[in-house]
Amino acid sequence: MSLSVGLIGLPNAGKSTTFNVLAGAPLAQTAAYPFTTVEPNRALVEVPDDRLAVLGDLTGQQQRIPVRFEVLDIAGLVKGASRGEGLGNRFLAQVRECDALLHVVGCFDRDGDSMQGDPLSNLKVVHQELILSDLQILETRISSLTREVKGERSLGPVLDMAMQLRAWLEDGRPANRHGQWESQDAAQLDQGLGLASGKPELVLLNRGDAEDGVIDGMRPEDVATGMELQGHRTVLLDAAVESELLELPEEDRALFRQELGLVESGLDRVVTGCFGLLGLIRFYTLGDSEVRAWELRSGCTAVEAAGRIHTDFARGFIGADVVDFSSLRQAGSERQAREKGIVHTEGRAYQVMDGDVIRFRFNV
Repeated sequence: MSLSVGLIGLPNAGKSTTFNVLAGAPLAQTAAYPFTTVEPNRALVEVPDDRLAVLGDLTGQQQRIPVRFEVLDIAGLVKGASRGEGLGNRFLAQVRECDALLHVVGCFDRDGDSMQGDPLSNLKVVHQELILSDLQILETRISSLTREVKGERSLGPVLDMAMQLRAWLEDGRPANRHGQWESQDAAQLDQGLGLASGKPELVLLNRGDAEDGVIDGMRPEDVATGMELQGHRTVLLDAAVESELLELPEEDRALFRQELGLVESGLDRVVTGCFGLLGLIRFYTLGDSEVRAWELRSGCTAVEAAGRIHTDFARGFIGADVVDFSSLRQAGSERQAREKGIVHTEGRAYQVMDGDVIRFRFNV
């Protein structure tokens, strides 16, 4: 499973700084002018995972492999992108490549920067361009479906879905807010289209360098609450501070976070939020030389989890020996867990749960 999250937003919202924080290194150029980023910067980001460290200690394995996903720092969008203005066409093509979007919204004022203003208005500017672009694509698809349905009546519900979605988008609402967006007909419609406004989205409110933390009388926390009430998933982050912390030795970061009143790493909040946005869980395997975390869509079965590791595991699936993480940690070792009878053998249809530690039995 190859996962990718695209960083989007207006120019100078702090996308590239955020990307560097996620990457853990200054890979992207940052500057206070539009289109500093043209070609997308890419980095593999590790999902923080305390359970993996515990499993490594229990087994004595030093090689601990976390879940990783790709982050793309995409060029800043401007009003008119759907008509090709700025880097619009390139921007929108890159958005369609991604599984989810991390939408960076500047929650600060910058002297002389007309691009920064009301965060909710800035959010809507980007959404409107995604919607307008999707309408163009959807119109073409409706035309082809209208012809195809004459010879293949099974496409009727897909065409109906397309017509509903067109009306929805014309009303200025993104595809991912439509009540039937998770339906099979919508999935069939979106296959090959990759509608930009249909991507799962996490809004990252970047506090920036606001001296008093207040914008037009509102604290960033108030802005986040308002957006949450409108159905947006949000995370607060001071990308500049997080970037500075990365320059410190690792052993000093926790101390400085404490002095700054930061309970947890903003990086951890963002990465974990992106991971959850995709509806994923983690299961674990214990090898002879490593412990490893694997991502899996929530609701998947044991045989699907086996296939996540290798197609041979799924093809020759016999069974899965499963113990949940908490029980294994309490038992102290896999051997003791078996002796206590808390390791259970499951078949193909078993629904894997977050935190399951699994040994697959297969024969090919």
